[in-house]
Amino acid sequence: MQLTPRCMRAMHAHYAWVFDEEAMTNDVNVELVRTAVFFAIWFTYFNISKRIKATFPEGGR
Repeated sequence: MQLTPRCMRAMHAHYAWVFDEEAMTNDVNVELVRTAVFFAIWFTYFNISKRIKATFPEGGR
């Protein structure tokens, strides 16, 4: 089956978001920020939690 130019344009318009490098970069940046914030919250909890300190009294070393 051979695709006509009209069909190719329609496919490109439909899948343009897949090939949009700027949108992909923005998504990656958002995920990196989310991951950093989640890690910071988790790490802060891990360091100040009395439950964690009671479980690992030597600091886990």
